[in-house]
Amino acid sequence: MVTLTRRETLSLAGVAMAGAAASIVLQSTAPLGRDVSDNAAAKSIMEDNDWPSFGPEDADLTVVTFTDYRCPACLYAAPRLDEAVEKDGRVRLLYRDWPIFGPQSEEAARVAIATHLQGRYVAMHKALMASRSDFTAASIMQIAAGVGIDLQRLGVDLETHASLISQRLSRNRLDAARMRLPGTPGYLIGGLLIVGALQADEFATAFENARKL
Repeated sequence: MVTLTRRETLSLAGVAMAGAAASIVLQSTAPLGRDVSDNAAAKSIMEDNDWPSFGPEDADLTVVTFTDYRCPACLYAAPRLDEAVEKDGRVRLLYRDWPIFGPQSEEAARVAIATHLQGRYVAMHKALMASRSDFTAASIMQIAAGVGIDLQRLGVDLETHASLISQRLSRNRLDAARMRLPGTPGYLIGGLLIVGALQADEFATAFENARKL
């Protein structure tokens, strides 16, 4: 588990508060999201397919999600995003774990990334998003067991691929910074950047707006 200094903890708390504030502001402002279709960083992130994904291969719209399993706005938005994606049928999700809510968030993110080595990331991601666990090492493993993860292999993967997992988290932090995300959740929907939790119908509107860019 990652140990944070007092300065790092305060910094993360500030990011979390900024993200929560952004979620609230977003609900009362228009238009929905920001056009970043000409942004070089956004284009490179959208074209990077080296991440766990969900959705049809022939999808006509890609959504990159930056989320934290302990972020209240992320937990609220996750099932609503899934609902909109299922109803649309032409959207592919790319998952980016960006743990900013402390060491428990990072522990959960590391395990989620490790389950991708078993081809089980999406199931683990959904289970973590649906959980209201305190995300201790034991509770995370219990969640993993509940979705059929091979716990013995998971333990080996977490140790053997620790450096790879750290690299992936670093890439997520870097890309979040490149997009100047103030916190989680952040959604790169085609060329549309949205910060904060949305309702299912708002996600649907964002999908259609992104297709028009």
